Amino acid sequence: MAAKQIKMALGALVIGVIAIAASVTRGQDEQLSPARVREALGEGIKLYKNHDYDTAARAFAIAQAGQQHLTPDQKQDLADFGAQNAAALKGRAEKNTQLQQATLAVTQGRTQEAKQLLSGLSANQYLTPA
Repeated sequence: MAAKQIKMALGALVIGVIAIAASVTRGQDEQLSPARVREALGEGIKLYKNHDYDTAARAFAIAQAGQQHLTPDQKQDLADFGAQNAAALKGRAEKNTQLQQATLAVTQGRTQEAKQLLSGLSANQYLTPA
């Protein structure tokens, strides 16, 4: 059951990223100046470093839509930071699912299971405090 929830969460995440990219690309191809594309890339990198992965994904989608305006080094940065951001979103989604499972285990009196689930959360670099 936990694996199914994780797969569903990851599927939703992928669909969300695709939807963001599609909405950015539609109707904006002509509006994406080289300066806007470079700005989006820089913004995405800054947001990623500040752990704002959702907003960074939107910025990377803009940069991706206009990548023809980027230098080879900038394209590499887009690929590298975009992949790291995607991994962060995936890691956060998996850990949020694990947190929900731990919460359910506590409410059902399965404290040992909850403790095991929670022990793996403390080291996750992608979770943000509530």
